[in-house]
Amino acid sequence: MKNAPPHAVPNDLLDKLAENPEFFSIVDKKKNINEINKLVRIVQKVDHHIAKLQGILDFIEKELGAESLKAVERDFLFGDSYTLADIIATVLCARIYLKFDNDMFGPRTLKYFTAMQ
Repeated sequence: MKNAPPHAVPNDLLDKLAENPEFFSIVDKKKNINEINKLVRIVQKVDHHIAKLQGILDFIEKELGAESLKAVERDFLFGDSYTLADIIATVLCARIYLKFDNDMFGPRTLKYFTAMQ
């Protein structure tokens, strides 16, 4: 029961209780609650990782053109030429695009990714 919430009951104990007809419906409900709790934890982990990816995309967006009016938008992530950073950023953008389309991209990141393909 690693990482299980304190109120979780081990499935082997639930199986033993389910042998008694008086407890069968209660055990069935508890197993469903345990499964729902597992799904909630998975969704929370996914949301956490999506937030991290969004943070990386926000960084790319910021690097491609600073917020101030004095900043000049660039074609590459760092500097005036194609670097390892651009290779990694393009691969990352491609993976995100395959999963989420371009919904997570800012306008500069989308323009950048389209140009790098």
